[in-house]
Amino acid sequence: MTQSAYTLFSVESKPPNMSIHFSGTGIVSPLGDNVGDTFAAIQSGSCGVGRVEEWASVEGLGTHVAALVQDFDARFIPRKTRRTMSKMSQMICQAAQEALVQSGLSHQDLNERRVVLIVGSTTPSTGSLEQSFRKFHESHSTSGQFSTTLFKGMNHSVALNLASFLGFKGRVLSPTSACSTGAQALALGGDFIRAGLCDIAICGGADEAHIGTAIAFDTAQAASSAYNERPTESSRPFDVDRAGVVVSEGAAIAVLESEVSMDSRGASSLGQLRGWAESCDGGHVAHSSADSMAANMRAALAHAGVAATDVGYISAHATATHLGDRYE
Repeated sequence: MTQSAYTLFSVESKPPNMSIHFSGTGIVSPLGDNVGDTFAAIQSGSCGVGRVEEWASVEGLGTHVAALVQDFDARFIPRKTRRTMSKMSQMICQAAQEALVQSGLSHQDLNERRVVLIVGSTTPSTGSLEQSFRKFHESHSTSGQFSTTLFKGMNHSVALNLASFLGFKGRVLSPTSACSTGAQALALGGDFIRAGLCDIAICGGADEAHIGTAIAFDTAQAASSAYNERPTESSRPFDVDRAGVVVSEGAAIAVLESEVSMDSRGASSLGQLRGWAESCDGGHVAHSSADSMAANMRAALAHAGVAATDVGYISAHATATHLGDRYE
């Protein structure tokens, strides 16, 4: 069943009492390994999609494009800690590091304040699992297996490894709801703060690209294949020449914080999390429901206490598929 999650953001000079603020953000994306570079690339019209030559040699695979994080350097993570991490866990650590620096929170602060860690992923590290299965099928033995594969292949691998990197001893949650995982993490963080269960919520998600994901979308006839020779023109959501999903990877973190906590630290606000809503349409596992999405958006607006005419920007799911675009 398809899952929807919508969050509304705004910046106000006089935030209301009990408001929830963003005190820090961090990102690793195909356009940059921090928020500043990524945003600058977006403003300049840069595209992170490129051709993946290895995929072009796979018989029957129609999509040869992806948006990959290039030249990622994970050596800032101690080697002992890094051994249990796949690329997506390493990326979430860098995004979290950037967000915490901006928020003015140290690793030690996280264990001295009321903090919850909420990060998830669509899948565990598919590449790590593939490597393990390949070795087994080639030798039909346990020869060459790594003891760290388990910690890369668990569903909550990203959350587990980030907690280890931060030395975090508090409550850890790992939502998994495909493309809405990151938005769901923000909604959960907002719920926790509003309920008074914590003062700070470190929220986000990460995924790493793998050919298995490309094959799955391609088999479902949902992957971009029309622009393999012109990768920067692929995907094209809501366009008459839409071409389908482009597999991507990256990580993003947002630090949510209550107004009381912000004031006690003298921290600066980047904006507010005003309202959110989540729902499942209860129908087909893949087909969208326009009625369900519309109802969810109305619920998010009502929760935020704003009108649709107050919204200045919409970040769409934008699958660039005929059905997905039409319903959205």
